[in-house]
Order: sequence, then structure tokens, then C-alpha cells
Amino acid sequence: MIGLRTRIENLKTRLLFKRILNSNYAPAKFRPRVEHGAPLAQSRKIELANSHLEVWGEPQSPIKILYVPGGGFCFGPHDDYRNFLTEIGARLGAENYLLNYRLAPEHPYPAALNDTMDALQLISGDGSQLAVIGDSAGATLLLCALMKLRDQNLPPKVVAAVYLSAFTDLALTGLSLVSNSRRDPMFSAEALIHKIHHYLQGGNPTDPGVSPLWGDTSSLPPSLFLVGSTEILYDDSARMVEKGLQLGCDFLLSSYSGAPHIFPINRKLPESREARKEIIQFLKAQLEKPNQVSTNP
Repeated sequence: MIGLRTRIENLKTRLLFKRILNSNYAPAKFRPRVEHGAPLAQSRKIELANSHLEVWGEPQSPIKILYVPGGGFCFGPHDDYRNFLTEIGARLGAENYLLNYRLAPEHPYPAALNDTMDALQLISGDGSQLAVIGDSAGATLLLCALMKLRDQNLPPKVVAAVYLSAFTDLALTGLSLVSNSRRDPMFSAEALIHKIHHYLQGGNPTDPGVSPLWGDTSSLPPSLFLVGSTEILYDDSARMVEKGLQLGCDFLLSSYSGAPHIFPINRKLPESREARKEIIQFLKAQLEKPNQVSTNP
């Protein structure tokens, strides 16, 4: 059952933004309309080789959370991400890390993937308990980075992962791209094609470094996938979880009826509040497991 507030927000998105988001716009010119806010006053900046992290929270905590934002590979983080991560981190007593990776089309694949790998290696190198969260294209980058580092025998020690509206198949073979094309209040396939064009610029969408669904999910950390039932990306989560379970992964799919893309970020939605509780409960359960480890060499 879709709540009234969610119905209203979905209708507003459909009427005000869907046509724009599914058009052939220039990402660099559109960024001022998407990227709002600034790093928190209490945050500090950690420089990576080609990107940087915003860091705040409990500096002495043994628990760290890395958030890799989505934005279709073309847009950076905004205050909704910071507010979401602040709440999750506070409930877990964690230190928060928000990645600002290089953006397409100025920096196409594999720039953002390499930045994500750099962040994972830096944060997991001190023996802390590391949880990771990624939404949409950020989930793409996290999953691909975890698999690539594992294959290089450099697996980061990730205790648990949470993926919001994950984009796992840039080859666009999921049935929900068609079945939910009219039901999704935000996106149609045109929006995904637009982002893929800017990110890959002719690259192979079935490369496991690009699309995690086409890779080997074995030995990935326990993962929770949250997705709205009417999203065109629904199958990207559902098929990823199905594949992971077949390979013995501890993957869980959580579907919310009618919830929009990356709904846990939008604090106004009742589904967001429920999803945040679920995320915190999942992460706490994984963090409290004794001698918890993640990907294996």
C-alpha cells in the first residue's frame, strides 16, 4: 500500500521532473540544479589521488561508514546524502566518509571506479569495522570496486553493505525497464541510456568492471538491497540478489511498494523512515557479529 505522502511526491516528480530527467541535457550545465549544499562545518577533507572524502562523526570510533553517492555518474553529493549519512552514522556511533569521485562526462569510466577503489583501500587499512552504502550509480561503483579489489587479492575488510536502488546492469537487460516504464515516477530507459553514454563513452556495458550483474559476486560481504517496487531498476536489485544467493552470498532484497528511486534519502517519506530503521538494524546485526570479516582473497 502506497502512502498518501508518497503518492503526492511521486506525482510532483512525474509532473515536474520526469520529462527533464529523461531528456538529452548536458550534465555539467545541469549540475547547479542538482548539487546543492556544501560540506558540513564540522567535516574535514581527506585528499585521495584524484578525488576526496568528506569526513565527520566520531573520529575515535572503531566503526566507519563509507557512502558512495549516485547521480548517474554525472552529479556529485548534496545535503540529502549528508543528512542521511549523519543519521545512520549517529545511530551506529560511526565516523562518516562521503566520497566525491570524478564525474562524467569530463571523467569517463574508469575514473570514478578507481576513486572508489582508492577510498575503500584507504579507509579499510586501519583495521576498523567498515560498512559501505551506495545508491544507484554509487552502488554500481561499490560493487564493481569490491569485486575488482578481490580479484587483485586486495580485498577491503567490509563488514556489511547497503545498496539503494542499485544500478547493476548497464547493458539494460532487465524486464522492469519495460514493465515499470510508466509506473516509475522519475525515470524511463532514456535517462539510463543518457547516463551510460556519458559514463562509458563507447565502452562495453557487459564488462564486470562496469556492470556488477555480469561479474562474480562470490565472497562479497553481507548485503541489503532496498528498491521501490515500481522502479525501472527493480530487476537490477532483484537479479543481483538472486545471482548472489545462487553463489552462496548473504544477500537480502527489501522491496517497498511504490517507493521512488533512492527513497531512503528523502526523509519526508514514511517509506524512508522505515527503510532507515531497516538499514540501521541490518548494519548493527552485522557489526555485532564476532570476528566479522568481508571479502576473502
